[in-house]
Amino acid sequence: GKELGEEPVEPPVVEETREVDGETKTVVRYAAWLETQAYGDDLKFVNADFVEFDLNASKIMIAQERGLGKGGHFWDGAYVLTESMIVSPPRALVNKPAPSVLELGAGAGLAGIALALGYETSRVTLTDGDAGVLGLLRQNCHRNRCSARVTRLCWRLDDGDDGDAQGADAWHPPPPVAGEDEAAAEKYDVIIAAEAVAPIYDARALVATLRRHAHAKTEVRLVCKDGRWPDHAEFFYNTLGEHFDYKVQTPITKLKVTYFKVVTAKLKKAERPPVVPERGLDPAVT
Repeated sequence: GKELGEEPVEPPVVEETREVDGETKTVVRYAAWLETQAYGDDLKFVNADFVEFDLNASKIMIAQERGLGKGGHFWDGAYVLTESMIVSPPRALVNKPAPSVLELGAGAGLAGIALALGYETSRVTLTDGDAGVLGLLRQNCHRNRCSARVTRLCWRLDDGDDGDAQGADAWHPPPPVAGEDEAAAEKYDVIIAAEAVAPIYDARALVATLRRHAHAKTEVRLVCKDGRWPDHAEFFYNTLGEHFDYKVQTPITKLKVTYFKVVTAKLKKAERPPVVPERGLDPAVT
């Protein structure tokens, strides 16, 4: 109990109202919520206008739009992914002068924006398949002075692969729109995604998209909710393992929930595209 004369401990203020852009808005302070984690469902902050994060001495404000559905609000998996890259960044971020990074299903954008701000020379591309979510992504980049490229990219099966992996309830990508998928043919040094593995998403299309954008040294970093959907996670890992060598690890995180896993992956040797030798280093040239 409280000692005589001791000041009562005030609970942290998690949600508050502030003037933002001349309007009164609700802002969730994620660091304050982390102190208690008194409530933890996925939709706990869905009605807030903004969620604010303190990451590596940077303050990041992520706007939300409930009307956009799942892609219009922050998910805890994005925070776990961000933590993962702070604690143990992919090697390309540390070793390459201007690494290229692709985020799939970026949603409101926390992980990709935090990465772009933390590695200023990186070339970050944030993608989503929904036009409204792309608009929100651009707003959040602008608000946080982040220069990442934002473009549409839908996960697709390889040409000729029309198999259905999840059944009638799985999400399937819309047909391609000429000129919209700007990142469609590019390969990246690092590919990230948070909460992209779920029964409503086509796991085979996700893996095919990872393959399409990976080169021989690409580092893939995913955060998955294995504990929520163990059957789907097993299917995803079986599919991923056909083409990638991967590891599944328990994240180092401030979150109390235990269903998240961090997945790191690289193309199997047999899957890796040939490396084009630099000019003057081709052993066939004499």
